[in-house]
Amino acid sequence: MSRFGICESGGNEFLARIIERANIQPEVKALVISTHTPGGTVDSTELLANTIRDSRKKVVGYVNGLCASAGVFALSQADEMVMENSVSAEIGSIGVLMVYVNQKKAMENEGYEVEIFRADGSEDKARLECLRAAKRKASRGNPAGSQRRPQSICRLRSKGTGGTA
Repeated sequence: MSRFGICESGGNEFLARIIERANIQPEVKALVISTHTPGGTVDSTELLANTIRDSRKKVVGYVNGLCASAGVFALSQADEMVMENSVSAEIGSIGVLMVYVNQKKAMENEGYEVEIFRADGSEDKARLECLRAAKRKASRGNPAGSQRRPQSICRLRSKGTGGTA
C-alpha cells in the first residue's frame, strides 16, 4: 500500500477516489475492499482510512491472505471485516518502525550502535531478540507494557471493527 501505487496507478489516493465515486452511484449498494498486504507507507494511510470511515455506503473489508500494518489501519474503518478463512488468512499489527544504524563510531572503533525508533504505541513492533538491549533505549519515556496508541489510530477506531479506543 502506497500513496500512488506502482507507476502511479492503484495507490491509496486512487482507491479513495474510487470509493468516493461509488458513493454517488445509486446502483452501488455496498463496497467490498479485498486486500492482501503486509502494510505500506504512512503518507496516505490515514487518507484512505478516513475515506472508508466516511463512506455513505456499507464497506466490507475482505482479507484475502494477509492484512497487516497500514492495511489493518485502513480496513479497521470498514463496517465489517471478513477473513478468507481461518487457516490461511491473518491480520497483523499496526505501527511504524524504523531501524537506524548509527555509523559515526564505527569509523573509529569498528563497532555499531543500533537505535530503534518506534511510534508511540508501537514499542513491541518487530522486536528483535538480538537487539534486546536496544529496547530499553527505544521505550524510554514509555513504560514497558504501555498500551498507548497513536492518536490518529484512536480517533479512527471508533467507527471501525476494532471497537472503541
